[in-house]
Amino acid sequence: MKLRWLVAWFASFGLVASCSDDGNNPCVAGAQDCTGPETVPCQNATECPAGQVCDPLTGECSGGLPCSTHSDCGSAAFCDNGTCAPNNVGGPCDTHDNCLPGGLCADGTCSCGGALYGAENTPANVLVVLDRSDSMNDDIGGGTKWDIARQAIDDMLAAHGDSIHFGLMLYPGTNQSGTQGMTCGPGAVFVDPGPMTAGDITFFLSGAHGLRTVTRRNYFAPKPARLTASAFSTESASNSLRNASPGR
Repeated sequence: MKLRWLVAWFASFGLVASCSDDGNNPCVAGAQDCTGPETVPCQNATECPAGQVCDPLTGECSGGLPCSTHSDCGSAAFCDNGTCAPNNVGGPCDTHDNCLPGGLCADGTCSCGGALYGAENTPANVLVVLDRSDSMNDDIGGGTKWDIARQAIDDMLAAHGDSIHFGLMLYPGTNQSGTQGMTCGPGAVFVDPGPMTAGDITFFLSGAHGLRTVTRRNYFAPKPARLTASAFSTESASNSLRNASPGR
């Protein structure tokens, strides 16, 4: 009889101690005969009372959880100035786990859902069209138009030659030295747009000569038709008409 009483006494003491015999020990929500604060098991912040998050270390809802990164705050929560807070659509994130269930972290912001797709960068094709008529010899301060244009092209190729497919067209002229097609014509494409063409373009421009005057008339004005003028007198015209009259 005494043995049964001792077993019952120890069991009762253990139950009180595991819950709260002084009102300070936490109790699992819904447990019987607990006087301490309840703990709520959770998997994410949406399962916790308002303002609380799911502590990723304990799996229990917690308020005022300190943090240094969003990942410290568990699922559906983020770090707000050193304290974890429940997250929402449009909130900050480090990973998908910081977002609401089903949401995605895209560029540091939670979205309401979707899918990630990869995109392949396709280089643009750019044809550089450069005038080499005599007007490019004009000095506009800091050098001639030709020299300034050449330097600008060199800078552009150095900065973007690896990511853009450049090509080169010069006008007028149909060859590098400018000895052909300089008086009239649209010019020609000398380097087709393609990958890694910066060296070809720079080399071609270094030998591109033949700057000369090409006037507007060379390009646009058609040659006037050749007219043959005939002079005759009014007297001879009158005689011709009289001779051509009926009855004469």
